[in-house]
Amino acid sequence: MIVAQHAAIAAIGVDEIQYAKGHKYLTLVYQIEQGSTRLLWIGKDRTV
Repeated sequence: MIVAQHAAIAAIGVDEIQYAKGHKYLTLVYQIEQGSTRLLWIGKDRTV
């Protein structure tokens, strides 16, 4: 797992999406501040 250093992040969003048939999921963590929406991290499955 790679974790980037991000200073001054005030708000994040977390979503889970299905990417294949069956029970295969990705967890997405992203920054949701005004003027700046960016993906910060992706985790495979539900093991995180």
